[in-house]
Amino acid sequence: MKRFLACSLLFATVLAFAGTKWTTYTNARFGFSVQLPSDLRGGPEPANGDGLTFTGGGVTVRAYGGNKMGTLDEEYNQRLEFLKKDGQVTYRHKGADFFVISGKVGKSDFYQRTVEGKD
Repeated sequence: MKRFLACSLLFATVLAFAGTKWTTYTNARFGFSVQLPSDLRGGPEPANGDGLTFTGGGVTVRAYGGNKMGTLDEEYNQRLEFLKKDGQVTYRHKGADFFVISGKVGKSDFYQRTVEGKD
């Protein structure tokens, strides 16, 4: 079964982290890593080990994996429709095995990158 790996970022301002040190979070279950500002603090890991939510300085980052239920195209279109209901999509790009969507929800910006992993 193929897997989706996603990292979503909801932030008030990225400039708050300019010049900060970075740290790496690695997810053992799905085998992915993301770099995050070291000022962010991870919440408790869920029992299924699918990822973590990090917060700090008005920023929330969710890094997680999951088993794919449909095609990458279906996931992309579902995310677009969901985000268009509550916000404004300002950028989107889809490649062969990934997609990126960013925009605004209320007063916050969001960014999501989803990568189709291997079996």
